Amino acid sequence: MKGSKFILLGLFILCGIGVEAHNGKTVLLKGIIKKDTVIIEFLLHDGFEVGRYFSVADLRDHPFTGDSVVYIAKYTHKDRLECANKGGVWCVFWKNKKKTEGIKLEVLEDAKTSYAEEKKKRFRYYKIAETDSTETIKEAYTGLSLFRVKGANKVNERLHELHQNFCLTYCACQSILSLTLKSEVYSINNNLISFCLHSSNSCITEEVYEESQFYTWECRTGNDVRLENLFYWGEGAIPMYQSKEWFDYRYTIFAKQLLHTMVVVEACLRSEQFWQFPSWYVEGNEIVFMPFSSFLTDCDLKSRVYVPLELLLK
Repeated sequence: MKGSKFILLGLFILCGIGVEAHNGKTVLLKGIIKKDTVIIEFLLHDGFEVGRYFSVADLRDHPFTGDSVVYIAKYTHKDRLECANKGGVWCVFWKNKKKTEGIKLEVLEDAKTSYAEEKKKRFRYYKIAETDSTETIKEAYTGLSLFRVKGANKVNERLHELHQNFCLTYCACQSILSLTLKSEVYSINNNLISFCLHSSNSCITEEVYEESQFYTWECRTGNDVRLENLFYWGEGAIPMYQSKEWFDYRYTIFAKQLLHTMVVVEACLRSEQFWQFPSWYVEGNEIVFMPFSSFLTDCDLKSRVYVPLELLLK
């Protein structure tokens, strides 16, 4: 709501500190309830407000719901946070059955901070297992674990970022048993690492959504390895990833040649459309391909075809 303000209340006392919250502006606030720190975010957008908060004691997101005059979010089973619009002035309170108290708040205006960054600061990681080449790291609040590669700093930076993002997704879900994460490492050597992250969640509906994401990275730089970096059947320079030339290559040359190179493919999958953008990973001296389809099919899209790298280089 354009022109409305957040007024920060001290305990029963108006602090007199306000911040303009124009339409489309995100307001990030930090406060204390008892001994617990809370981070509150509001976004004013098209005449209505979207709000959420988390506390250090409970990192899960708690949305504010309401009718544009009073917004309420659960704090504990007995307490709640209430954000009320009183004549264009927004006030945040902590309430229970016995009393209502204003919350002492500060505005977080550092350009480098955000709701997500404030939450990332509160994640705590510790090692729970290791092998000769990897360590398994667990985040304390979410319970989600992900491996790291010994001596591969750039790879570990990306793995840490993935780990953080899965933890953020977990905290955004309203279901307690909402997200699981498992990893499967297929190959680690001095040049590359190839692995898969299997996740499942029921954040939006009661149905469980499952997803498998395959990654192949350079160990030294942490950069993505593309199939075209390993073998290329076109002429001239390798086209830029996802450029028009790259799509043309995948549609006209790549899928046809890949099908010709693969010795065993079930009849249902002997169509180029399944192999234009396959999932894949490296295992030993082979590349393992899985068909991809953007439309419904009765074919088994979990099929895996193992192709020696030396055949792909011919």
